[in-house]
Amino acid sequence: MTVCAPALVLTSIALASCATMSPLMNAAENGDVESAKRLLDQGADVNEHVTALKWTALHVAAWKGQAEVARLLIRRGADVDAVTGANQTALQLARVYGKENVAAVILAETGRATKTPVPEKALSLHASALVMELKAVGAVPGHVPSLVTKILLAKLDDVVGLRTVSPEDIQLMLSVEKQKDALGCDDVKCIAEIGGALGVDLVISGQIGIMGSQYNLNLTAIDAKRSLVVARVSVQVASTEDALTQSVPAAVASLLAKIARDH
Repeated sequence: MTVCAPALVLTSIALASCATMSPLMNAAENGDVESAKRLLDQGADVNEHVTALKWTALHVAAWKGQAEVARLLIRRGADVDAVTGANQTALQLARVYGKENVAAVILAETGRATKTPVPEKALSLHASALVMELKAVGAVPGHVPSLVTKILLAKLDDVVGLRTVSPEDIQLMLSVEKQKDALGCDDVKCIAEIGGALGVDLVISGQIGIMGSQYNLNLTAIDAKRSLVVARVSVQVASTEDALTQSVPAAVASLLAKIARDH
């Protein structure tokens, strides 16, 4: 049965059967930046929507995680505040479907990424968190994890009530032997023990890897007292340092939202 009323969860078939998608929407779905550029140059309406569902090309890009198409559409005048028939903006759709790469693009392109968007409950966590140095996986340039770790720390420091402990603090507070353990730490129990040694509530660790033409940023939050993973976030963005940097605020927001739900 095909439901053409506004819905939260859609498939390509369901969306297409409710109304015929425009060529620009098809380009957005497929992540075809060049086709989208050509269509816009030829006069395609960047804000044209599917009548039944009120989806625009930007909504489709957000739903499918097509960050570079989303960036193009916004720069060509896409209305980021336009809502679907279910009253969802492209940013909300991106978060519902776990497309943090698109959420990061929307926030960056609209200038809304100047402050980390933090869920209300997370503002009163009153917790301490050890932020471990992010690890590189594969062909990631050596300087990238350290720089992204610093950006991550800066964003977490913006959260009222959250006290952070940095990798530099680890060096000052732990013995040389413990520092070696921390550098080689990968499993939950080991990371939780390091957090316990420092007396923090949470340990935030992560990896940066490259998959094809994309950076993959993975963050994990561990409850040091329970040795339990309380939040995981994975973000894929274009393999440029700018895109990776711009993805951090949305990744932090998603991680904090999941931590807040556990508390």
